Amino acid sequence: MHEGNLSTRTGSMCSSSGNSNNNIIKIPRRTSVAPVTQKSSLVPPLSRKSLCNNTTTISSSNEATTSFPSDKLRRMSTLFSIDRAKAREVIMAVLEDPARTEFKRLKIENDSLTSEWKQVRKILGQLQADYETSRSLDPLRRFKHLQGMVKRIVMHIRITEPSSLKKFSAHSENSSEITLQGDVLQSETKVKEMEKRVGQMCDNYSIEELTIQNRRLNESNERLENRLQLIIQTINELDNLYNSIKNDGFIKRYTTLKDAVKRIVTNNDLYDNP
Repeated sequence: MHEGNLSTRTGSMCSSSGNSNNNIIKIPRRTSVAPVTQKSSLVPPLSRKSLCNNTTTISSSNEATTSFPSDKLRRMSTLFSIDRAKAREVIMAVLEDPARTEFKRLKIENDSLTSEWKQVRKILGQLQADYETSRSLDPLRRFKHLQGMVKRIVMHIRITEPSSLKKFSAHSENSSEITLQGDVLQSETKVKEMEKRVGQMCDNYSIEELTIQNRRLNESNERLENRLQLIIQTINELDNLYNSIKNDGFIKRYTTLKDAVKRIVTNNDLYDNP
């Protein structure tokens, strides 16, 4: 009896185990050892723009922290690198009265214009002397002489033409092709000597006296500029006339050129001191 019960239990256990094996769910094998990367629903995602802004803020704050001492050191180094003479010039320029600054500018300009006027006046004097010499020559030789005079004075005026007056020059298409080289260059030493001399002159005047001197210098500079402008325009007109009569007959060319040069050498407005 006990054996029958045992066999019955054994059979039931086997049947139950067989049923349990049929009910087991098969789990697929894992093919990778990499960790599973899943976004957590609790952490909000960060956009690319916010990441860039955070990075920029951090880097800019670091740069500001590190650049402040270096900028301060650089400014201090620059301050101490300025020599005393330069520092004095800067301080005097800031504290200087406008009348003193205006006097220095007008005086240097006046010296430059006066030098240019003397040089141009010398060229006109040579033209006057050459014209008087040519009066004793026969017409053919005198005409050749007049041609050389015109070419020389045009070349000299163009070379020594002040740069401030070039804007008044009106050259026609038929004018001689001579390169304008500007006024005579002054060496750096002469410029420094001029500035030093003008500064010493300025120290001898009061503010009221400087105001009077500035008015006189301004008027003198205007007269010099007008005189130089008149001379340059006159020589340009002579050059245009010379080129316009090249195809005319000898008599007309000789008479026209002689009269034109005569008008220049007898014009006191060109030779008198402005």
